[in-house]
Amino acid sequence: MIIVWGFRTYLHLLGITTMVCRQCGNPAAHRVEKLVRKFTLFWIPLFPIRQRTVITCAFCGVQHQVPKEEQPALLEALQAAVAPNVAVSPQPQVSPQPQVSPQPQVSPQSQVAPQSQVAPQSQVTRSAEAERAGR
Repeated sequence: MIIVWGFRTYLHLLGITTMVCRQCGNPAAHRVEKLVRKFTLFWIPLFPIRQRTVITCAFCGVQHQVPKEEQPALLEALQAAVAPNVAVSPQPQVSPQPQVSPQPQVSPQSQVAPQSQVAPQSQVTRSAEAERAGR
């Protein structure tokens, strides 16, 4: 029997922030990502082997690992940037809509068909010929 096992790394985006890059020195967007390496058995992820948080510069692409001591402060800063001073308020009550009386039904026999205002073909032809002759 053959047993297939291995590892796979999963990437979870925690947020995007703007800061000065340590490598290139440019103020650019940085992706804050959590990388989780998992043990797989028959291509099924079973349990995590390693977890780390990295910051990736969008300008130069360099990755810096965030030390475990700095991770809680970074996550709090990301959460504060996403939703500053958000207060939860109760949902407003929706009043019932007033009842609308139904429109009176019109029977097909009482409807009047519109009359056509199209001139007969002979009159249209004569006026077109008169315009051509006048030129």
